[in-house]
Amino acid sequence: MRLPSWLWPIRTGATLVDVWFICHVAFWLVLGFNLRSLHASFVQTMALCYLGAAIWEVLERYGEKHFPEIWTHPEKWWNSWIGDALIATTVGAGSGWLLCSIQ
Repeated sequence: MRLPSWLWPIRTGATLVDVWFICHVAFWLVLGFNLRSLHASFVQTMALCYLGAAIWEVLERYGEKHFPEIWTHPEKWWNSWIGDALIATTVGAGSGWLLCSIQ
């Protein structure tokens, strides 16, 4: 069975998840944990994190266009909006919020 190119082999910016996915999850995990420790609700936490992720992806798109020497691996839309902004934020912030909720 051959996997689709957007899934495998993992290539930075070209597949749904890439090596940066780990960094994204770790960042959102810490932020979700901290928001929960500040008594933010789950809905508030997720809304703030999705908003932050969306703003970052817009800034990345700007950087890819205007600073190609810095953004050397332009992202496909599925890596940017689904892998980074949706999946990594949900897994990271959600897990961080839930971990902080454990008594």
